Formats: sequence, structure tokens, C-alpha cells
Amino acid sequence: AFDRHLSQPEKEKIKGLLGLLSSSAGGFILTGYPVPFHELPLSLREKVLLVWRDHPMEQIRSIFQLFKRGISVKYTSCLNDKSNPPGGDNPIWSEFGYDPEAARANVSITTEEMENDKILRAQINANHVLKELNARRTANQEEVEVTVDAVIVGSGCGGGVMAYDLVNAGYTVLVLDKEGYYNKAEFQKWRESDALERTFDKAALMSTEDANFAVFAGSCVGGGSVINWSASIATPSTVLEDWHALGLDQFDPKNTDSDYAKAMREIHELFQINTNNSYRDQEAGTCATHGHEHDHDHGHDHSHDHGHGHGHGYDQGPSSCNHSDSRDHEHSHDHAHNGSGSSCGGGSAGSFKMNENNRLLWRLSERNGYTPERIPRNVRECVDCGHCCYGCSHGQKNTTPHLIFEPFLLDQHRGTQPATRGKLYIIPFCYVDEVVHIHGKATGVRAHFKDTATATASTSLRVHATVTVAAAGAIQTPALLLRSRFQHGGIGRGLTLHPVVPVAAVMTKDIDTGLSRGVSMGVIVRQPRIFASSPRFGIAIQTPPAHTAITSTVMPWQGSLAFKMMMLAYRQSAVFIGISRDRSQAANRVAIDADGAPVIHYRMTDEDNTLVMQGLEVMLRLFYSEPRTSALMVAHASFPPFVRHQSATKAQEDARFEAYVAAVKKEGIQPLRTQMYSAHQMSTVRMARRVEEGPVTPTGALFECDNVFVADGSVLPTALGINPMITIESMSHMIAQHVVRYLQQHA
Repeated sequence: AFDRHLSQPEKEKIKGLLGLLSSSAGGFILTGYPVPFHELPLSLREKVLLVWRDHPMEQIRSIFQLFKRGISVKYTSCLNDKSNPPGGDNPIWSEFGYDPEAARANVSITTEEMENDKILRAQINANHVLKELNARRTANQEEVEVTVDAVIVGSGCGGGVMAYDLVNAGYTVLVLDKEGYYNKAEFQKWRESDALERTFDKAALMSTEDANFAVFAGSCVGGGSVINWSASIATPSTVLEDWHALGLDQFDPKNTDSDYAKAMREIHELFQINTNNSYRDQEAGTCATHGHEHDHDHGHDHSHDHGHGHGHGYDQGPSSCNHSDSRDHEHSHDHAHNGSGSSCGGGSAGSFKMNENNRLLWRLSERNGYTPERIPRNVRECVDCGHCCYGCSHGQKNTTPHLIFEPFLLDQHRGTQPATRGKLYIIPFCYVDEVVHIHGKATGVRAHFKDTATATASTSLRVHATVTVAAAGAIQTPALLLRSRFQHGGIGRGLTLHPVVPVAAVMTKDIDTGLSRGVSMGVIVRQPRIFASSPRFGIAIQTPPAHTAITSTVMPWQGSLAFKMMMLAYRQSAVFIGISRDRSQAANRVAIDADGAPVIHYRMTDEDNTLVMQGLEVMLRLFYSEPRTSALMVAHASFPPFVRHQSATKAQEDARFEAYVAAVKKEGIQPLRTQMYSAHQMSTVRMARRVEEGPVTPTGALFECDNVFVADGSVLPTALGINPMITIESMSHMIAQHVVRYLQQHA
């Protein structure tokens, strides 16, 4: 994984570190013992790691995090080559009570699907694309050249929607993605290690430069839409207010006919966003209907209202179109066309496999005066297998490949596409080196691609295009623009990560929380508002899917025995996460190394630290209110868990808990001690009214090059505070209308 996914400077850094540890002199410098690290007895090696973990120098703590994350991921997810059949399992899974086979129950591929799969793999192939586009060699024979109307770099939420719009407008579109194409055929065979290796950027080992944050991002054809948790939450109206206040009129939350409001409505319809396949009340056998799923407040201030209000930006904006039971609000829209008039009809497979982790958040939040909501999702007939985060093996998730690329390519192959539709081409394993531009105009991109079957034998590619769209995500897009020598000082700056700190609880032994099964993420809590200073920046509490590798990545390591004991409690463990709307700062940025690969610099502000701690405290109190909680654990490298004493009185236990909370707050959020991660990256090439305020115009084009458009999370003017998929898709859909106008004038 290191060799395939890390840049050469990153490899050299690790190689140098391992070289030091392998020598007596280096061992003495880093461990205090004049022998190579691997020759130390196990007890001393563990002692050294614990010293590194708590070392006063951040550089030493970052070495610990590098080893801890990489080794724990591989240890808990790699397959046993000696099993029968080979690679069938990991020998420790049975000890943890983890059974990935459950996700494959009743999964099958029909004859039609197998035939379609053959067609798609033949279409999503560099040789096929080059032939269809009449590729030619350059005069010096060093590059293959093709010409299209638009080239799109990236195929995720932004790139997929952009391709949908441009092809439907009649244009020839080439989509380039640096990783491979996978579908149901692979997903049903994969384990967690397969998915991490093939569909996550840097095999899920990406982190900030100082190793303080683990950074999870999709990297495959379909990008984040393939491996995200399906949460499809409309842009909060408070966020729209903030963007409108920046002079971006298309985000006026009071204007339900604005370009953005219309784009979001259309995206809700296209991706069939619904709550049918979200949290359900298993005991009653029906959908839970007593939560407020959305708040169409149209910008009005309901901050006095306990269960409503737009508060810190976690309400649904006026363009929200989620399913709703008639008891929720008077504004109810059905955009999945199930004809039921409520969120319980039509779209669900009716399996009602809701895990205890989701039920705990729903019930504990109600018990403590909060209002839980079902999370809208982009899935159909979900069987609740719990593996959304590693590709849908049942083919029910509306990803950009499943909903857009595959139908378009099959129609194209069969000649059944509408006469007005253009042509779509996709080249996987194609890394874009630069956008080629001169005198404020781009002429396309330079790239190199590898053989689809073997991912080897690199070939140089020159794409000539009227329009270039950067949609590679908020980490890779600014890196591409910097490699391309665009000059705006805002490119890469202002990175937001939605800092996440998990809180875990171990329940009594009679409870199986089902962390890796059931609806992955079905509940969100955001009312009453959870904020520290400004009500516009707050915390949303959710339930994550938690398979063993990602769990071990963010779990604190307090020694080998402690790690083993925590993993042995996996089946009884519940996890809540707090997603914070961070403020960021200019120093938070994506830069590039000598190879042009992204380098992530990020430090939380004091306000962000206070906010994250506020959310952490709320999650601790939620778990403590559950009598079946036997232990609580914060994601801090060396902070001990809180263990309930069964013999203590309630007053004694309450006093111990308050002392524990006070100690956690005193410790605070500390770099490389608090286990932080990010699944949402945004705002690195921000849209702005004027060039002095950001690199991208209100139409999505670069100020310095009007035929280069940005259509992904990079362009968001600020962080959201909630899962960004639908916002990114809506933003791309809105920008696509401007791209079409440009093509109409210049193609």
C-alpha cells in the first residue's frame, strides 16, 4: 500500500525513518537503546511506542501515529493467505465477533447484469476510448492526442453530475480518473482491505502533513459517491445565508427560485433522495415518524424553538426535498415517486435491520431533550447490510457510476440513447499531470494512463478540449491547479475538514450493537443547537458505520493488551461521532511536494477546539445516561476510559462521571494526542464575488482562466457542518448550466 499510493517524497521519508530504526545509532537516537529497534524485546518495543505517543515533540508523536495507523489498519483488515480458500478471512475476526460474510447474504448477479458488466468493462477502457475518439500520435510520437468538447478530471459527486449535464446537452465528454472502475461484481467479493486499497485515496492512509488528522477520501471511478455513507442532507439555510452574505446571490435562502435552489431540487429527484431506507423503528416494524426530518424555515429565526430553528447551520434549507411523514411539517415533498405520501412506503426492502448503535442515538437523544432525525439517503430497496462505505454489493446505492455512467454507456453501446444526447467516454487509471493553458485560455490537459487490466505500462495523453472541468475533490483539485502553475494565491488555501472526534461506549455483554451491520448512518442530532460560541458553527452528532480497520485507525492505542481488550469488546461497542463546522484559516491549505502530490496542512483554531470539546461532552453525557453502558472512552491517545462501578451508589457514580468530564475538558483537544479524522474535505478553491476574495467566479470558472471550471467540494465558500454530498452535486449541477452556455458560445 505504501509503495503504490505514496508519493516519492513520502516514501523517502518513511524509508529514512525505517533506516534509522534499523541501525544501532539511529535506534539510540529514537529509542534511547543502542540497538536496532527490531532487536529490542517486545516489552521494550512497546515501552518505546508509548514514549513516542506521549513525547513532548510533535515530530516524535507523528512517527507514532504513522506506525499506529498503518499497522492497525493492516492488522485488523488483511486476509489470511493460508486460509481455505486463500484470503478467505482474517484469523482475529472471530475473536472480535466481526462477520463480513453477513453482507453477502442473498447477493447474486443476474445473467443480464453479467452481460452488462462485460459491455461496461469494454467501454471503460483506454484502448476503446482512444479508438472511438480517433486518437492520433503527436508529431514527436511521445503522446496520444484526442479532441473532445469537455474534459472532466474526476468522476465523483461533482464530476459525475457535470458529465450528466454536459452529455445530456449534446456534447462529447471525456472523464479521467486516476483510479479504477468497480461495480457490484467486485463489491460482493471484497472485504474491508480490498475496498480500502482500491477505492480510498492512499489506501485510507492519507493524513495531514503532521499526521494529526487521518483523512479519508474516495479514489475510484465514482469517487466519494461509491464509498460514502449515503447521507444526503440538504445544504443548511444558515450556510446559504453565510454564502449569500459574501455577495453570492444564487444562494439567497429566501429565494426558492434561485439557481441553487432549483439545482438542489433537481438533484434530489435525480438521486432519489428518501428516508424510506434510513432509521426505522424495528419494534413497531414501521418507519420512525416522531422525529423532525427537515426544517423549511426559509431563513426565519426560530432560535427560541426547542426542536426547530436554523441555529448553527444544521437545519434543512428551503430547497430540501426529503421524504416526510405528514406529521413532520407542512412542507412535504415526495421526490422518489413511491406514491405513498409518507416516508414509509415503496422504496424500502422492508428488512428493518436497524442496528443498536442507531437505536441508542435515537433514544438517548430523545431522553436528553434533543430531537433526533432520520438521515435522508440516496439508496433504493436497501437491504441494510452495513457495507455502504465499501461499495454497494446489492446495486441499490445511487452512485454516479450506477445512476449516470453505466446507463449512459449501455445506451451508447446499444444505440438506444436519445438523439439529443452527446457521447460519454471514461478512462480509468489516468493521472492528470496538468491543465494546459496560455494567455488566460486552457486548451485541455496532459495526462498519463495505465493499462486498465494491469494498471501498468504508462502512456502519455494529450486531451484538447474547449472546456476543462476540475472535479477531483478538495485535496486533488488544488494540487492539479498548482501543478498547472495557476497563480491565484487562494488556490489550496482555506481548507476545511469537518473535524471529527468519536466517542465510544462499551455496553453490557448481552447487547450486540451491530456496528458493521444494519443501516450504516441513519440518525442525526442537531437540535437543540450544540455550539460553543457562535450558533452558526456547531456540532451534528451521527452514527457511523464502524468496521474493524477504520475502528482501529481512530481508536487510541494504550498498549498491546489495552488495544486487544478494546477490540475484543467490538461487538458490545457503540460509537457516536460529532461533525463540526470548522472555521478554518488561510494557513490551512493543500500544497504540493516535489512530485506534485498534495500535502495537507491543517490546524484547528481555538474556536474549533472549543466546539469539538463541546460536542465530545454532549456525546459522553448521552452515553452515560444509558444504564447499560459499562465503560466510556474518548479518542485520546493516553486518556483512560471511564469504567462504571456496579457496586457504587448513583450519587457516587455521578460524582465520578462529572470528575471524568472535567478532566477530559481540562486535557482539551491536543495535536497528535486527540485522535482526529476527516471524511469531508472542502473549500480549497473557493467561489467568490471578486478575484481578491477567491479563485473561482460565481459561475464556477477560474478568474484567471474562464474556460477552466471547478465543480467539486473545493468550490464551497465555507464548511457546511453536515455531510456534503448533495451540496456538491447541487453545486456542480448549477455550475454545469454555465459550462453549457460557454460551450454554446465557443464550441
